[in-house]
Amino acid sequence: MPDILIAAVYIYFGLTISFQDFNYHLIRNQSLMKFLVSSSATFIIAGRSVSFVVICFATLFAILLRLLFAENIGAGDLKLFIALSMWSSNVESWLSSFTISWILGGLVSAVVLLRKRQLKRRFAFAPFVFLGFLPAI
Repeated sequence: MPDILIAAVYIYFGLTISFQDFNYHLIRNQSLMKFLVSSSATFIIAGRSVSFVVICFATLFAILLRLLFAENIGAGDLKLFIALSMWSSNVESWLSSFTISWILGGLVSAVVLLRKRQLKRRFAFAPFVFLGFLPAI
């Protein structure tokens, strides 16, 4: 039962936040907070632990990305990476999921850019972030 609950929370918020990002190119802080609270409650019920080392690493990594690529990645996407850090058991798992997210998003955005021949276009990245972190659940 706990595994089904964990998957249900992940899928519900993955779809909700992804649709929000796709439709409005915005990830609301309120949605991320609901995701964090629901994830925390689910983890407590399931007896699953959270690695604060991974959360700290993801936070520092997101700050670094924001400093380096401020105009190329949205703050909501970075906060989503931090929120999803609680789903990873260790730093290596988080980095693998992060890498998969970037590869998936990069491949799809390249196809879209080549097909539409537009160089400047907003791109919903949240769906690829959730897909990349799917193995972590």
